[in-house]
Amino acid sequence: MPDGGPLIRITIRGGGLAVVDGLAYAAILPPPHPAVWIASSEGDGTIRFTEQSGGRVLGVPGTEPGTQACALEVGAGAGAGADAATGARPGGRHAVTGWRVSRCSDAGGRAPVAVKHPSELTSGYYVIEEPATGALLYRNRDEEPGLSPKPVALQPVGVNQGPLILQLIDED
Repeated sequence: MPDGGPLIRITIRGGGLAVVDGLAYAAILPPPHPAVWIASSEGDGTIRFTEQSGGRVLGVPGTEPGTQACALEVGAGAGAGADAATGARPGGRHAVTGWRVSRCSDAGGRAPVAVKHPSELTSGYYVIEEPATGALLYRNRDEEPGLSPKPVALQPVGVNQGPLILQLIDED
């Protein structure tokens, strides 16, 4: 395992998770190319995904459904107006950079089991959720047809479109 945790790629409904202009998309066909992420522990049972090439962290700038995921600069919090230490913003919104991850027994998303540490990750089916609300990170249910990259966002609580795929790249 590389320093900091395993290297992974995330696939969401057939598209590799890629970053375009700081925003997260599921790329059906490259370009853009799927990002490689380093999984690390946040210490509170959540997992942080750091982009290997740029050091930015997979996050969302708020917890409202439909909020598109993005690659946040480390230490940048939620952007303008955010508290540097906590990421808190006026109105109670905050940047989310630690995710609750659960491994599923199959592609149907059955029998999810919480993953508490990156060392427990193996290639397979998972759900990634925002810890405070339980909203899942996924492609939007309604999206434009075609092969263009699809936005990846928090889904409304209770909407489960099935698991996504985490592929371990390097287990040494």
